[in-house]
Amino acid sequence: MTLGYLYEYDDEAIKAKENYIKALGYLDGLKEIERNQLNYQIGKVCGDYGLQLEKGITHMQKYIDNFSLIDGVPLEWAYYRMARLHRKNEI
Repeated sequence: MTLGYLYEYDDEAIKAKENYIKALGYLDGLKEIERNQLNYQIGKVCGDYGLQLEKGITHMQKYIDNFSLIDGVPLEWAYYRMARLHRKNEI
């Protein structure tokens, strides 16, 4: 996820998307994610790049369900991102 973020930050969308796809593939082997903020980032990436939308919805819901103030991203943003994920999933 980090390498994808760096490419995204440098305005290299194609390389960012390629690295996000690789990172999402590695997630299938994980049983649990320790940092809840990573659930948000996974959902955000899935929605922004139209990748594995169901996985994005699942992780965003986990973020919402396990939210605490230390996660950093307000619930309002999570609900906004969740709405975008559902909208893209319908198209």
